[in-house]
Amino acid sequence: MSSLQPDLWAAEFVTFPAATIFLFLRLASRRITRVHLWWDDYFAILCYVIAVVWAVMLPIWIRHGFGLHSEDVQGMTIQEANYTTKKYLFIIEHLYAFTLFFAKISILSFYWRMFRVANIQFAISILLTCSILWLIVRIFLTTFHCYPVEAFWDPHIEHFVCPIKSADFFFGTVLAHVLIDVGILILPIVQIQRLQLPILQKIAIIFLFLFGILVCVAGMVIVTVSAHFDNKSDDMTYQLAPVIIWASVEVNLLTIVQPVFQ
Repeated sequence: MSSLQPDLWAAEFVTFPAATIFLFLRLASRRITRVHLWWDDYFAILCYVIAVVWAVMLPIWIRHGFGLHSEDVQGMTIQEANYTTKKYLFIIEHLYAFTLFFAKISILSFYWRMFRVANIQFAISILLTCSILWLIVRIFLTTFHCYPVEAFWDPHIEHFVCPIKSADFFFGTVLAHVLIDVGILILPIVQIQRLQLPILQKIAIIFLFLFGILVCVAGMVIVTVSAHFDNKSDDMTYQLAPVIIWASVEVNLLTIVQPVFQ
């Protein structure tokens, strides 16, 4: 029996403990240095809180057969397995959007606090605006995938319309998010080049950008995988799993990246 459940467990519970440790170290360093928490810290905490909800929800989803072929899910018909998966997908899509958004504005808030230069603050404002618009569009499209809304997961709803193709939805919104992330990643490069830093701090900055690149890579993998996703498939419990595997990695890497940026 083919199963992606071990991959789901590994993707979440290798990266989530690392995210927890990094956030704890961040808050501990604030306490030790007696530095007051600022907006970037609060947004990072919000991002982590949603990552915790994700970490709680994913095992429940797996217990309901996610990661197995729909015909192998015990106690459910193929139709029941697929529509149970759609219920969880509807919830986790919202969690995904808010996690990415809080991560973006946490990093942008840190930039605003760190770089007191007008030109870079203007660029930060543009990226912040793009992030807010991205969240609004993503949440709207996620919520109103179908009309009425519950038709997305309930096969008994009559007289419904689902005008949004899931593959196009994933591809478009995730690609836009990756492009914003690339902008956030390269934004401080010019300012950092002007700084005279010790070798250890330069190594730390290289480490920071490597983490940022990993996040962008995870996002691009999601773009590639989701391009082939079909929300009308009879095997959604299995077909959707690769998207969620990489989304889990991305969510927790983002939670790690924010403390690294500090």
